[in-house]
Amino acid sequence: MNETTLEDLLRMEVPYTNRMREGHMSPDFRIAVQEKTEDAVRVIIHASGHNSDTLDLWIKGNVVTRI
Repeated sequence: MNETTLEDLLRMEVPYTNRMREGHMSPDFRIAVQEKTEDAVRVIIHASGHNSDTLDLWIKGNVVTRI
């Protein structure tokens, strides 16, 4: 089984429909802080209002590590 990467999640598209068109677009994402330590911040991220994987990440500076 392949795990979803942060890049995969950010590349996802969802369908949309308005009065003039139909198509696909990037969704908004929700990032929620779960824990703060002196060394890093733990967050979860998922597509807001859509069915998507949820990633659990440690962020230290600009280094992102999947938990």
